[in-house]
Amino acid sequence: MLTATVAAAFLVLMDGGIGIGLAVLGAALAIALFMWRPLSQSSRRASGAFHAQSPNAQFIGGAKWKTGPSFSGRASWPMVELRVLNEGIAVQPSRKWLGWAVPTIELEWSSIRSVERTALGVKIVRCDVGESWIVFQPNRDRLLDLLRSYPVNISN
Repeated sequence: MLTATVAAAFLVLMDGGIGIGLAVLGAALAIALFMWRPLSQSSRRASGAFHAQSPNAQFIGGAKWKTGPSFSGRASWPMVELRVLNEGIAVQPSRKWLGWAVPTIELEWSSIRSVERTALGVKIVRCDVGESWIVFQPNRDRLLDLLRSYPVNISN
C-alpha cells in the first residue's frame, strides 16, 4: 500500500501538481511512521513465553500505558485484552490485527511493584523499569478481587 501511494505521489509530481504530490507523499510517510513505531516498540517487549499458557482469567477493555521515559500509548475498549496467568499478567491486543496499535506487554509477578485502584480502572506499576505502568479499564473490582490471590502488592 505504501509503495503504491508513493508511486502515485511521484506521478502527480511529474504531472505538474507539486503541492498535491507532496501532500500525498507526506501523508504516506506519516502513515508509515505511525504504524512502524508501535510495532518496533511492542516486538521488543514481548518475549512470547506467556503466549502458550492458558489464562486463568481474561478481561477485554481499554488501557493506557507508559513503558519507559519515551513510549506511551492508549487504546479504547474493546482493543485490549488482559490475561491473568500463573506466571504473571499479559496485556495484549484483543485481536491479532490490532498489533500495530496495541503492544504486547508481559509481566511476571516479580516484576510488578504494585497494583492500585484508580478512578477509572486498575494501575499496574512495574518495578523493573522506571516510570512504567499500565492502567486497564473497566472490570476494576473483579480484576482486583482476582489479583488478591496472586503474589502481588495491592494498594487501595
